Amino acid sequence: MKHIIIFLILLSFLVSCNKSRGKIILKSNSNIGNQCLPHFSDDLNLEKQRIIIFGEKDNYYRDFSKNELNKIEMLFPVFKEKYPSSPFAAYNANRLPKKFINQNGVEEVLDFGDPLGGDDFYLLYSYYLKQKNGDIKYKDERAKLIQLYETINNIYLSWSPSLMYYGHQAIRLNACAEYSIYLLDSDEDYYNYKFDFEKQKELYLRSLSQFVADEFNRKSGIPYNNEKEVRKTKEIVLLEKLITNYYYLEQVRTFEMEYYRIKTINL
Repeated sequence: MKHIIIFLILLSFLVSCNKSRGKIILKSNSNIGNQCLPHFSDDLNLEKQRIIIFGEKDNYYRDFSKNELNKIEMLFPVFKEKYPSSPFAAYNANRLPKKFINQNGVEEVLDFGDPLGGDDFYLLYSYYLKQKNGDIKYKDERAKLIQLYETINNIYLSWSPSLMYYGHQAIRLNACAEYSIYLLDSDEDYYNYKFDFEKQKELYLRSLSQFVADEFNRKSGIPYNNEKEVRKTKEIVLLEKLITNYYYLEQVRTFEMEYYRIKTINL
């Protein structure tokens, strides 16, 4: 009976190793902890093929080789999922580092855990999802969503004692917009349904305006003055102009709640 149990354990271990994705080649290693780590061998031709991925505003970009992108796709299949989750959910589910063995037999780690790594994750998320959504079809909607999300970020930036979160968030907005495009493409009938959304829009903007004023007083310790009111009012007026249907209202409301009002976000 003891031998049967040992055999089943070994069989289970071998099956788990064989479930590795794609072209990952497993090599024997005396260290049991490394036996199921993916092994990568770089291709010199792919190393010469460089892909520059720009943020939507072209003020942030990353240069990847095809070898690097192949590793990322293997280790983080979340980027090419058939049914993508939101960038917020995808990032928080993939913050842990992924180990692999390089062509020299040395263990390396790939992760997006720190703030700059988070920026890269959101950039890659947008890059892959934009390929799925298509660049041209929703070009106007994408531009408007980014403008909406930038406006929300600017509103919160106006009273924040720290610029770090909002600086990183400005880089990540295009991924959030790309997910909104994916939702629109998945169910256009729902978002194109015609009804009077103006009351919801009015209530949301009033709530946002009051929340920002209250948070400024609470966090800055400085009275909410006329200068701040004028700046906030300009941003609210811009939101009012940009929110032209229920789709934009729902997306900007969800974005603001998820990334700004709910205080569970980690860089």
